[in-house]
Amino acid sequence: MKKTLLSISAVILFGLGAMAQTTVTMAWNQYAAGSPIIDYQGKDASLVGTYQAEENDVITLTVAGTSSHDISNFQVALIDDRQVVQWWDELAGFVPLGAVTAGVPFNFEVTLNVAKDAAGVGGTFQKIVFDGKNATLAGANGTGTSITLTLSSYSMSVFKPIAGALVLSGSPVKQATFTKLNATPILEVGDVVRVTIKGQSDVNITEFQVLVVDESADATTPYWTELSAWTDADPADITAGTNFELVIDVTITAAPVGTSVKNQNIVLAGKSTANIIQLSLTEFTAVIHDPSLDPDPTDPDPTDPTDPTDPTDPTDPTSIDVINHSIVSITVLNTNGVAVKTVSSIEELPAGTFIILVEYSNGTVETKKIVK
Repeated sequence: MKKTLLSISAVILFGLGAMAQTTVTMAWNQYAAGSPIIDYQGKDASLVGTYQAEENDVITLTVAGTSSHDISNFQVALIDDRQVVQWWDELAGFVPLGAVTAGVPFNFEVTLNVAKDAAGVGGTFQKIVFDGKNATLAGANGTGTSITLTLSSYSMSVFKPIAGALVLSGSPVKQATFTKLNATPILEVGDVVRVTIKGQSDVNITEFQVLVVDESADATTPYWTELSAWTDADPADITAGTNFELVIDVTITAAPVGTSVKNQNIVLAGKSTANIIQLSLTEFTAVIHDPSLDPDPTDPDPTDPTDPTDPTDPTDPTSIDVINHSIVSITVLNTNGVAVKTVSSIEELPAGTFIILVEYSNGTVETKKIVK
């Protein structure tokens, strides 16, 4: 993604619907899995008013009160209910609140990051959704049952970021996820994902890190599955208003479990004394990188493609000439291992990621994944 570098400018912070005691009914959700844990869900528009959700808005939701029944997997989201998709459109995806015990006061403050604009004009179809589970209220079928939230405090504030900025929020670490890798090719254990980030931050950042996660519906955890370790940027500190350029290589330690576009997402995270980090970026990319393409730091002339002692020079005729004998053929394979075409050198291939089978003159055959 390429963007023009944006100047650091003011932001807008305003509150919506701070209100007295109210109730929200979470009815049985017939579309969720049943016995023995029943899902309950309630939609509420009382806080939204005339607010028009826009991508990158940051919503702070405060909710306190009691519940009529125990709730597990309690979570909240912002939706557009005009059925622009099959059911509704998630404007800010579900964020966990925590477990609730019947009759025991709870108090939560959560951040909802708006990922897309609302479809229509005005807040008529925008709603806060409360969702949670109960294993004892209804048994195997939840028909006719519901959970009542009696709220003593219920308010929402909206933070408008710099136009085009990426927003990192949370406490104490500010973070957000971004879809920067296509669903195919699927990452494999041992792959290296090279994340390149260039631009400015509106505040000072310490301990800037990158993580690759699986956020698909079939991930192995409720929120995401970590596909790598948290990887530190070098340098880890970013100074407000100063151009920075980071290239971070992240090693994949677990294969994705999902098959959707969210099965290999990039998490950016950093610490700051500010409540929110805003990144105005000129470049933010993530690619599967082949470390063998990196130049040899001991090579006296890394630009010399004829140097036989250093086959990893990035300007070499091929990126796979790691065996000292000539290549007979290079066959490009699809994801099922079926031959697609044959080329005489890597330079004949367009930019992209390929699985290739290389046959050498001595009969050796080697299969490699390359990124060009």
